[in-house]
Amino acid sequence: MRHEGKLVGCMVHNEHTCFWLNQRVGTSFKPEDYNGISLYWTPDDIYETRAKLKQLGYKVSEIEDRDYGQTEFFLTDDDGYTHCFGVATKT
Repeated sequence: MRHEGKLVGCMVHNEHTCFWLNQRVGTSFKPEDYNGISLYWTPDDIYETRAKLKQLGYKVSEIEDRDYGQTEFFLTDDDGYTHCFGVATKT
């Protein structure tokens, strides 16, 4: 993705993994609620994945259908990184 001729986002991937790297939108200073790196995962079975993570002792959010077409839940790991697990919402 480009903005005003500058590269501000791209996806790096192979047959197993995708990473979306992008420049933060908004001001250039670090806001008080800045959470650093967020990781996004697309599990084959979101319900099974959430149950397994909960069984392992992670505090996971409820699964929610978002208005942008994703069904997601979140957790924050022991290092403070946010993980979002999402799949396309089934209609």
